[in-house]
Amino acid sequence: MERAIAGIAAEFGLPVHTHKKIGDPREEILHLSRIINADLIMLGSTGTGGLKQILLGSVSTFVVRNSPISTVIVR
Repeated sequence: MERAIAGIAAEFGLPVHTHKKIGDPREEILHLSRIINADLIMLGSTGTGGLKQILLGSVSTFVVRNSPISTVIVR
């Protein structure tokens, strides 16, 4: 997937930088966005809802609620 995205971006002359972290994804996403001075966070959503989301939480919901920068959720 990384190569496919990089190929599409290259067609438009745009750079792609990937980052891989270990830990709580909610905290790691917010932490990395501060480190790299991101101006946008884009996340995918599995569409989990209802009781499962309440019990397990949602990475995308947490990031949207706690990020000081614009966040886009793609479903």
